[in-house]
Parts: sequence; C-alpha cells; structure tokens
Amino acid sequence: MAISLKFLVRYLYSTQNRYLIQYQIQFHRSTDSDLRFCRFFGLTDGYWLRAQEAYDPEITRRKLAPELKRIRPFNQAACL
Repeated sequence: MAISLKFLVRYLYSTQNRYLIQYQIQFHRSTDSDLRFCRFFGLTDGYWLRAQEAYDPEITRRKLAPELKRIRPFNQAACL
C-alpha cells in the first residue's frame, strides 16, 4: 500500500502545520493521531498506540544490548 505523507496530511488533518508539529516530535504517542489513523485504516481505537508501545522497548533494547549484557541481575541472598 503506497500512501504519501501529503495525502495523509490532507485527509486526516485540518492543517499541514499541525501535522508538521507532530512529525517534528516523531509521532510522539498521541491519542489524536491514533484515533485519526485508526479511523482512516478501519482499525480499532488504540491500535497505533499499542503498536508504538511494543516498538519502543524493542528498539531501545537493541540500542542498549551491549550495556544490558554487562548488568548482572540483583541477588538479594548474596547481600545477606
């Protein structure tokens, strides 16, 4: 499916200015955007928010992988 950003702006938002502001913050989780996209694509409300919630930790996990490997889990028994 090929949909241009310009098309989405015209179809979903009343002004391009509003879209540019949201684009600049990299589609920060917004219920406004979620509801618009879900309505447009015929999805249930919250779909985009849930997708973003699943995506963010995965991307961060990949970026932090070397550091996370060096962290040892806390062992309370060893502290007693």
